Amino acid sequence: MNILRLSLYAPTATNFSEGIGGAQEHIYQVSKIWAKKGHNVKVISAYRDYRIPKKEVIDGFEIERVGSFSFATYYIKKAYKKYEDWADIVIESYTSYPLFTPLYVKKPRIVVIHSGLLGKKYLEVVNPIKGIFGYIGEKILFKIYRNEKIILTSRRNENILRDHGIFNIKIIYSGVNTSFFTPGEKYDKPIILFVGNFVNKNKRIEDLIRAFNMINKYMKNIKLIIVGYGGKRSNVVMNACKKNKNIKYLGYIRDKKLLRKLYQKAWVFVLPSIQEQFPLSLLEANACGTPAVVYKLNNIDTIQEGINCITVNKMDIKELADKIIQVIEDNKLRKKLGRSSRKFSENFSWEITAEKYLNIFNELI
Repeated sequence: MNILRLSLYAPTATNFSEGIGGAQEHIYQVSKIWAKKGHNVKVISAYRDYRIPKKEVIDGFEIERVGSFSFATYYIKKAYKKYEDWADIVIESYTSYPLFTPLYVKKPRIVVIHSGLLGKKYLEVVNPIKGIFGYIGEKILFKIYRNEKIILTSRRNENILRDHGIFNIKIIYSGVNTSFFTPGEKYDKPIILFVGNFVNKNKRIEDLIRAFNMINKYMKNIKLIIVGYGGKRSNVVMNACKKNKNIKYLGYIRDKKLLRKLYQKAWVFVLPSIQEQFPLSLLEANACGTPAVVYKLNNIDTIQEGINCITVNKMDIKELADKIIQVIEDNKLRKKLGRSSRKFSENFSWEITAEKYLNIFNELI
C-alpha cells in the first residue's frame, strides 16, 4: 500500500526542534510500523527550519519538506500533485490549522485531528497571525470537512464535532512504548519533573515554577527538572533557574534513554496544561511508574483521577503545590499511584494504533 501523509509538522532525525511534539511523535511511530510491515510511506510537510534536510528517510519512511510554514497550505497542495497518482490513501494531519484536503484530494482519504479545537481561544494562546488562521480554519473545518472520515486521538473534540453535524468519527488513541519506558530506581531525594513543548501559554510552565517556589520554602532537599522546547518562553525558565538553584532546565532531550532515566528517577510528574489533546509525556512518565499531578481537563482519556494522577483546579497555584507535596510526603499513596500508573499505561500501544489505521485504509480503498 502507498500511504501519503500531509502535515504542517513532521519528525526529524536531526537534533533541531522542528520534530518536537505529539503530532510528530504520532507520525513517526505509526509510519515506521507501516514501513516495517512492507508499506510505502511518504510524509509531505511544511518547511519550518532550514537547517533540516528537505528530504529525510527515517526508519523506512520518507519525509519531504516544501515551501514555507506561512504558506504551507499552498505548497503542500502543490507537492501533493506530484504523488497523486502514486498514493493509495491520503492522510491529512490537522494540527494548527487545516490543509483543506477535501477540496483537492480525490483519492481515499482520512483526517486525523491532533489539536484541540479552540474557537476564539486561538487568538489568546498563539501569535496573532497563527491565531487568526486557526480560528478561521476551524470555522471552515465544520463545513468543508462535514462528510470526511475523521480520526481523533482522544475523545476531547468528539462532542464539538457532533454539535456541528460531523458524525463520521472514530477514536484511535496514540500509544506509548511500554517495553522501552519501564519503571526504575527513584532518586534518593524528591524530584519533580516536567516534560513538554511549552512554546505557547497552554502549558502554564509559569504555574509550575510558582508552585515549586512555594514548595521549596517548605521542603529544601527537592529539585524541579524541566525538559522541553520553549522557544522565546525558555527565558521564563532560565530566569527562574537563576533565582532558584534547585530548578534545572535541560532543554529538549532527543536521547530517549536519558529521558527514560529522568522519568524513572522522578518522584512526581507535573503537567499544568490548561489545554491538551493526548499528553504523551504523561503516559511515558506513567509507564516508568511515576504518578502525576495535573490540571483538571474534561474528556481527556489519559487523565484518570486516582489511577495515574491527582487532579488540580486549573491555575490554582496553591492547590498545585499542596497536591505535589501530598504525593511526595505520602509514600504509600505515591507507590500505589506508581503501580496503577504503570498498569494504566499498558492499555496504550503504538502497534495497536498502527493496525487500526491499516484496517481503515483497507476499508476505504
